[in-house]
Amino acid sequence: MPTPTPAQRSHAEPQVSRHAAEQAIQSLLQPLLKLALRAGLKYPELDALLRDGLLNLAPQLAANPKASHNNSQLSVLTGLHRKAVAQWREQAAKSAVEGARHEPALRSHAAKVFTLWQHEVQMNAHLRRLPIHAPYSAVPPGRGKAALPQSFAALARQVSTDVHPRSLLDELLRLGLVTEAGGEVCLQRSEFVPQRAAHDDLLALLAANARAHLSTGLNNCTEADCQPWLEQAIWADGVSLDSALHLDAEARELWAAAHRLLFAAIEAMPEAPPGEPRYRVRVGMYAHAETLSSAEEPPCTPQP
Repeated sequence: MPTPTPAQRSHAEPQVSRHAAEQAIQSLLQPLLKLALRAGLKYPELDALLRDGLLNLAPQLAANPKASHNNSQLSVLTGLHRKAVAQWREQAAKSAVEGARHEPALRSHAAKVFTLWQHEVQMNAHLRRLPIHAPYSAVPPGRGKAALPQSFAALARQVSTDVHPRSLLDELLRLGLVTEAGGEVCLQRSEFVPQRAAHDDLLALLAANARAHLSTGLNNCTEADCQPWLEQAIWADGVSLDSALHLDAEARELWAAAHRLLFAAIEAMPEAPPGEPRYRVRVGMYAHAETLSSAEEPPCTPQP
């Protein structure tokens, strides 16, 4: 008898109870609903997001993926009316055509340039300020360690030759991570955290990090046959706000050290062989505090 796939196990043999799932979803929804209310989203918009999410995900979890392309099957899987499924398919087709016309986001490449630059500055502080253009040697394909960058353009081309260095510089400027003057560009921050004014960019970064963290934990809970990924945390109850802020500062120092070690490990990793799947690995760390009585977050502390 063939071994069922993870998708088939998730559909036919749930690894968690409905009650436990409902409680977990209710808890996870709290920060998301707070975000929705602060952003002015109303119930109809949230309803549409939930509907689209269910219909996008349902085919991946169906016991018979071919049958999931049928409107009736998707209706059974999600509990949505077949008319709603048909309307969703029509809208999804239009969105795919419109989305194909949009330029790809620069944030991912900009983050890689920033991370590489920040790493070089840790080794050579004078590289914090670079000319935008200067003679440089072309970097061969692969992950081989390149010579010290002589310009921002050279640094950018170590990350990508498909995106123009000026586009990457403009994105870093927009995020408030660098400054430009007199034909030179200067690194302003030690972490890839956009200016507080760029809330949309911070939110996109948060969504990517939180999605990876949540997906890891859920896979560890629901896929018993798979090797678990790292997903651990340590916590303390009954501490003061000053102690919580002190722990946050300690965690930041530890993360800075871990970041340097992980970056070096990433640089040493080989590319995936041609024809094999390519994966993105995300390793993160966070600190959070809330009162024990009502799960309220501590008051906002102004940045120095």
